[in-house]
Amino acid sequence: MDMVKILGVVFVLAACSMIGVAAGERQKEHINVLMSLKRCLLTVKGEIAYAYTPLSEIFTILSEMGSECWSVFFAQVLDELADKSQEDMSNLSQIWEKVCRDSDVCSNMSHEELDELVRFGSMLGTSDRDSQISRIELFIDNINDRIHYLQKHIYEKVRLCRVLGVTAGLLITILIV
Repeated sequence: MDMVKILGVVFVLAACSMIGVAAGERQKEHINVLMSLKRCLLTVKGEIAYAYTPLSEIFTILSEMGSECWSVFFAQVLDELADKSQEDMSNLSQIWEKVCRDSDVCSNMSHEELDELVRFGSMLGTSDRDSQISRIELFIDNINDRIHYLQKHIYEKVRLCRVLGVTAGLLITILIV
């Protein structure tokens, strides 16, 4: 019977520790998601500023960038636009918000970041080229600030997640024994 308790304690500690490690990795993934979004936005900015590319073509370019985690997001936006007719960009704001709320890549973002992304999408295609470029640059600056903040505090957060995982495991172990 004592061997069963020891095995149970070991499994509980291992499981809780792994949950803490996974939570720490999620914090690291958050930074990667924001960096990928920044690269995509730089592509959008370049296409609008220099090539005068329509949004639907920009979304096609971004959806074909397999190296970015946001390519699926832009493919979903494109699919929704195709369902509504590509000529009708007035639905873009609603489509963008729907895809933001449903997309897996957005699940790593905080509520504030997600709201900013929704606001950013609501302005796409609604103003002249210079205004859009200015808004994209502002959004990229906000993302840069967020990335720098997260990078500055990542080690503390990862360590905290791991410590909380182990501590929760110890607490559960004490309650079991």
